[in-house]
Amino acid sequence: MPKCLFDRNTGLFVSGTRFDDVPHDPATHIQIELRGFPDRRGERWDGAQDVRPATAQEIADFETAEMEERARAELDDARMLKAIALWVAGKLSIPPAQARDEIKAIYKGL
Repeated sequence: MPKCLFDRNTGLFVSGTRFDDVPHDPATHIQIELRGFPDRRGERWDGAQDVRPATAQEIADFETAEMEERARAELDDARMLKAIALWVAGKLSIPPAQARDEIKAIYKGL
């Protein structure tokens, strides 16, 4: 039976293992043994020793948080690509505007 770690405040499944206990702070998380690993989107800790179906609001909140995280990751990826392009342009002594135009042309050709 898997050992599953849940956030006490939100009831969200955080992580789990089939072997050793999951290191955690008992003040903020609880570990329980379940029949299987829960669905992070559709199930929540029931406040005792099992899971319950997530409410419509909990599912909406989960999906919103996932979309925001994806958007942040994409923004970070875009910023990293821009930083790399500026660094390469500087190393090659190419003006940033020229490098940008050449990179856009290559991108459009993909």
